[in-house]
Amino acid sequence: ATSPGYEPNPRYLDARFRLCFSRLVTHYWSHAHFLDDDALFRDAHRLMDIPIQLVNGRMDISGPPDIPWRLAALLPKAELVILGDEGHGGGSSMSAVIAEAAERFACAAST
Repeated sequence: ATSPGYEPNPRYLDARFRLCFSRLVTHYWSHAHFLDDDALFRDAHRLMDIPIQLVNGRMDISGPPDIPWRLAALLPKAELVILGDEGHGGGSSMSAVIAEAAERFACAAST
């Protein structure tokens, strides 16, 4: 089931994109994203002093919000944004949140 008004991204109409995307996803998933079990959480302390914004779509079935939630709990400078109307591919509200965070981080870095 999809959300009312859902429109797939037009890039999925391109057979070359679909093939490349499926190969990339399959490669990373088959190698556990090239991370040891719990490496992200075990090594999270390395990111303690870095401002981080984690953005997750509540409707993302392949990337549920428990992982960014656990990571945000370990990182004092992390902000977690869960978007109720977004899935894995994001959309306009996710793009807006990411753009705002990028602008905020860029301004902070230039001062």
